[in-house]
Amino acid sequence: MNFTNPRWRINYVRWIPVHLKDMAERPERCQEVARKFREGSFTVQKTKKIFSSIPIDQAHEQNNACIKGDGGAVGLTDNPAAFWHWMIAGPEVARV
Repeated sequence: MNFTNPRWRINYVRWIPVHLKDMAERPERCQEVARKFREGSFTVQKTKKIFSSIPIDQAHEQNNACIKGDGGAVGLTDNPAAFWHWMIAGPEVARV
């Protein structure tokens, strides 16, 4: 996807009213989802500070950046112990 393409931006603009209507109707249509949103279940806390929550997708991007950074996923094939650790922890990280 090329988000800089004007065609994509027009498409997103067209869907804004639909998204706003969905969000406005959420409390009536999906009470459990609305309750979770109010509780803050759509965020991740990486520290113990109460106002330091970030969106789940941003936390995923940060984790991906850590893995792709210095050594990261590239170094897994060079180090059997690191590869074994990744094989064991990978499914558990995905589950969480």
